[in-house]
Amino acid sequence: MFFPAEMKDIAEITLNTWDPSWLFVATPSGFLFTPCRFVADNKGQMWQLSENWAEKRIQDKYLELLKDFEFPRASVATTT
Repeated sequence: MFFPAEMKDIAEITLNTWDPSWLFVATPSGFLFTPCRFVADNKGQMWQLSENWAEKRIQDKYLELLKDFEFPRASVATTT
């Protein structure tokens, strides 16, 4: 889940070491990619990864891969 307050904190910490820098976040609904300065100055608000950076079909492909990794489909029934 995406928590703007946490993203703001992460952006501020990152800016202490790397300025300028960008924050990339993968969520179950898509990818976010925003300059840390914007995130820090706007209460953790982030933008969806633009299709100018990665085509939608590529984003969708990697989002499915992420979902398979994060929430693997049960291939074998478990017993207790």
